[in-house]
Amino acid sequence: MTAALIALSPSPTCAATFEFEGSYAIREIAQGTALEIAGTFSWALPQQIGIALAQKPDVRAIYLDSPGGHIKAALEVADLIHSHNLDTYVSHLCASACTIAFLAGRRRLVSETGRLGFHQAYEPGSSSEQSNTLLQRAYQQFPLPSAFVAQILRTPPEDLWVPDIAELRKAGIITAVAGLEANHRTEQ
Repeated sequence: MTAALIALSPSPTCAATFEFEGSYAIREIAQGTALEIAGTFSWALPQQIGIALAQKPDVRAIYLDSPGGHIKAALEVADLIHSHNLDTYVSHLCASACTIAFLAGRRRLVSETGRLGFHQAYEPGSSSEQSNTLLQRAYQQFPLPSAFVAQILRTPPEDLWVPDIAELRKAGIITAVAGLEANHRTEQ
């Protein structure tokens, strides 16, 4: 299914915005048992995550801190998360396309202050109808309530809908809220 979704996504474009072409960083944390993705879901990110996972077989979780980026990149990262049976965790913000990667986690955790932000799709060089069709198909890979997806599709791309913890639990978006102990990471 992801291959079909990727085929629908627009090609890379030269139009740069912070969300789409900002920098990203991947680093090993939690004594080598997790990778942190901080920054934009850009075109090169999935390949770099694949390399990192191949080099670090002990990784069990992906920590996400991202304003979003390209849907195609998020779908590819989601496939890697799913195929490696990894957990996902957000301590700060995972918004827009980042939420697709978050939803691929075996266990999906947020900190007490973590926020997930959703809105309609926007892809440079693509119509809003095409982008939202791609987004809707991406979210259909996960058991999201139709009312939740409808709220996402009602939120304009320049806005951000940030459901509270209760809404995220009710919709099955998160599997747990991690306490402060999960925020304490050991870097290597």
